Amino acid sequence: MFKCLVPILLFIPFVASAQVVINNVRLTVPQMNILYIGVENIIEVSGLNDFSELELKSSTAQISINNRSKTMNQFLVDAGYVGSDTLQLYQFGKLILTRIYENRSIPMPVPQLGDLSDSTAFVIQILRNPTLNIVFPDCYFAPGFRVTKFNLTLIHSAGDTIKKYSITEGFQLLSGQIKAIRKLKTGDKILFTGIITTCPNCMNQILKPYEIVIKE
Repeated sequence: MFKCLVPILLFIPFVASAQVVINNVRLTVPQMNILYIGVENIIEVSGLNDFSELELKSSTAQISINNRSKTMNQFLVDAGYVGSDTLQLYQFGKLILTRIYENRSIPMPVPQLGDLSDSTAFVIQILRNPTLNIVFPDCYFAPGFRVTKFNLTLIHSAGDTIKKYSITEGFQLLSGQIKAIRKLKTGDKILFTGIITTCPNCMNQILKPYEIVIKE
């Protein structure tokens, strides 16, 4: 009788804990073990029938319950310093899950025209998506940055200015700017300066100039 009970006692806790999952829903890939410093990480608990008496503890971060969650299965995590962090989930005072996370700093925002990943492009690539976006290299957090205004200068391959546009409101190239870009030749440049970006709950930032060279 004793020999039959031992495997059962070991097996039941394993099944229960295997059903519990915590994910950082602020990430583009929530399953990744990453917390970002200086922003609101939202850790969501799933796999439980009852979310009563949940408690999340951290080795480095400040944690509070997300009162905006109607099901009370989310925690706000303010990550500490760069390095690792251990999150432990308790229910009714009992440890039910432990997961190790990596604390990362969010990189500086970088402007990007359309979906271009290089500093050189064909005119047709530029016209396919003439919007000035904000990206965060090697970052899985989506803070919602957007461009609010920019200056645009078209430069000849020899170095002289073809056309200079003063402040453009928003993140979209205007029809007149698009028309001028259609006429650019190999070696000509598109220079964005005075790029101002903002996001919810953050101050405006001025980004470094961004240049695209027209290629053959």
